[in-house]
Amino acid sequence: MAKTILDTILEAAAQHRARRVIAAKLRVGKLTMLNPEQLVFWVRTFAEDSIARNIEIEVEEVEARVRCGACGYEGPIVVGEDPFYHVMLPLLTCPRCGGVDTKLLGGKELEVKNLEIDVENLGGGKPA
Repeated sequence: MAKTILDTILEAAAQHRARRVIAAKLRVGKLTMLNPEQLVFWVRTFAEDSIARNIEIEVEEVEARVRCGACGYEGPIVVGEDPFYHVMLPLLTCPRCGGVDTKLLGGKELEVKNLEIDVENLGGGKPA
């Protein structure tokens, strides 16, 4: 996942003719079961020989949220730490009524939300 995130960052930077990637903000859902600290470590490790070396990374964790078809509840759910969840998502039950007629609204996000880059000066003069 970290390599894929870095590839996404570098591709976006190349599209904008970046000389350097300064910072990135990531959105990581709790149901991805990714450890934010480990993710940052590996993205920065893979970035060492690229224009993203020394990148600053901020991670916004996204809580798991559901909508219950039985009682109408819409809001967060608690997902405990269980190694089994790395293989299969937990059964998402409604915290209000205990029903299983739930629709996942959030918590599986994994995206690069913002990038800060240093771009080439294409005008030939001093940078703005």
